[in-house]
Amino acid sequence: TVQFAYGTCTCTCTYVYVCKCCSDCRQGYVVDLNENLLREIPYNPDVANQEPPYTGPLQVLGPGFAPFKPYLRPYYFFPRIVGLLIFTCATGILFSAILLTVPVFTGRQLMSLVGVSGVPDIYTAAIGFYATWLACRASSTLLHYFSQGVTIFLQQCNIWALQILKCWVAGVLLFIVVPLLMGHLVDLVLIIPLRVPLDRTPLFYSTTEWALGLLHMKCTCGAIWLGNSGFKRKLDQMYMAGMRNLNLTFVVKEIAWPVILLLSLCITVPYTFFFGVLQGFGFEYRFSLLLYRCFFPIAMLYALVMVVVFLVTNHCIGLYNQVKDDKYLIGRQLVNIDNDEKVDSEEYVVPVQETGEQ
Repeated sequence: TVQFAYGTCTCTCTYVYVCKCCSDCRQGYVVDLNENLLREIPYNPDVANQEPPYTGPLQVLGPGFAPFKPYLRPYYFFPRIVGLLIFTCATGILFSAILLTVPVFTGRQLMSLVGVSGVPDIYTAAIGFYATWLACRASSTLLHYFSQGVTIFLQQCNIWALQILKCWVAGVLLFIVVPLLMGHLVDLVLIIPLRVPLDRTPLFYSTTEWALGLLHMKCTCGAIWLGNSGFKRKLDQMYMAGMRNLNLTFVVKEIAWPVILLLSLCITVPYTFFFGVLQGFGFEYRFSLLLYRCFFPIAMLYALVMVVVFLVTNHCIGLYNQVKDDKYLIGRQLVNIDNDEKVDSEEYVVPVQETGEQ
């Protein structure tokens, strides 16, 4: 919600700025309203034969009102206001048309370069909008550093080249390799047992598996952020560092490599066991393939059962401790004892959280 509001505010400010620039450059000079609608005229009493400007009836305004400022009403004021409104509407329509067509066209061209066709316009518009914004931002940044001198410009180019390389490596690992492995695993666990019969050969599509894995990776990250695990703290550390202070060694060793290793083991170990070890003992290929196809859904059901048992066990243990504390625990501090003895005995009190009693 905050990101959407920030984007909306940014687009609105950009639109207002564009309209103001157009009004200052062209429209104001056409309708002769480039400064204010009613331009102020300073009155100089030293100039001879100058009539004082109209200051308005002070008795009508009354006390408490702001002082009346002199102004000059230009000729054909109402037609000029109408022309100003027409120019403003035309500017808004032109800016809206450019805002809708340019990102879509840019996104289509980028997707065609990648080799993907038939993408909905909402995705091409998003891709084109971010590509256009990135190009404008990069151009403004390059011009800013280039204006400070060639040496500073080359230094910043080296820094940003290294930063882009680090972000590219981390992006490939986190947003291509991990989603692809996760999508392949989800395909083996859910999609193939439900859609492909046992006597048919399943087909794997890398793009479909990558999109499916990206969706499941997003859901998995949301579930991890709801908990309080060590991996959540690592993700928080990477998120707080940001792209500018990205630690590639930490990302590869602590985040990407454990996930890639786990997913790779989940995919390769069953395949090696059923098609390498079992066939080495003399089992037929069809029997090994049947066991391999049935292994993944059975393993998923077993994992779900174990997770449910673990959650129920923890809930029962917590409920048992709560009932025991409510029944037998009198308080968390010693009572009916002198202050001196209480100070001496406080260091020997066992915490309630560990044993449930003192």
